[in-house]
Amino acid sequence: IKNVELFIQLAPKALELRSQLPVEHSSHEAAENVATTIMKTLYKLQRNHPIGYVSFISSTFELVYSTIFNQDIRSKIYSKFLIYGLLLLKSIFICEDYIIPMSKGVSEI
Repeated sequence: IKNVELFIQLAPKALELRSQLPVEHSSHEAAENVATTIMKTLYKLQRNHPIGYVSFISSTFELVYSTIFNQDIRSKIYSKFLIYGLLLLKSIFICEDYIIPMSKGVSEI
């Protein structure tokens, strides 16, 4: 969990590096694998250690917004990065450990 913030900072850089390399360049696939591995690692960390991941939720939202939902960067996104980014968001949204218990007498919205 100590290096989560580092992974969050490296993801856009790996994505940028991948976009700058020609598809036929041997490092293009390596950069793609690094970016995918980072997103996959974040996803698995959040799923396996949700309480420890709480302090990284805000920066995770910023990462996903700045990459997946940013029109300027959207052309650099590829399917595996997109899938793991969306899985990570979904995992955060549905995590039972993050649900705030309802007070007695307060109805659900």
